[in-house]
Amino acid sequence: MLRRIMDWFRRRKRNRQRLLFSYFDGWRTSRVDPLRVHRDLELHPEFSWDMGFLIDQGDAEATDVAIRATCEVFAIHRWDPATEQGMIGAEILSVLFDYSEYVEAQKKNSSPGLTSPPPTESESSTSVEPTKTTTKCCSGCTSTPTEPNFDSPPE
Repeated sequence: MLRRIMDWFRRRKRNRQRLLFSYFDGWRTSRVDPLRVHRDLELHPEFSWDMGFLIDQGDAEATDVAIRATCEVFAIHRWDPATEQGMIGAEILSVLFDYSEYVEAQKKNSSPGLTSPPPTESESSTSVEPTKTTTKCCSGCTSTPTEPNFDSPPE
């Protein structure tokens, strides 16, 4: 019995390390490859991530497109009143928003990898004379900040 419990914990830990996106599809919790979902959403003929603003504003057409695309990509069934099975529109959009948050979290938590991008030459690499600024420290007095000189004693 203890062995079964330990095996279950090992499988659960291994599955969590696989970085699969989990969601409730109306019947059970499903897991998908987030890269496949990203590719399918990018290739969807009607869907665009730019629709988020329109959905927030209540645009019915953009909302319907997002719901249809989410149903196709995640294999979710829409609510059917006859069978009383499936998910309603808000639940379907919730899956899409949860996926978006999951991807953002993965981007923040991922390491940049072993290789770094090649250095690029920027305009700031050329030597430029620093400009001196005059500041007013008190009424009628102006001072010019200078670099400290540690070689000579203070006056």
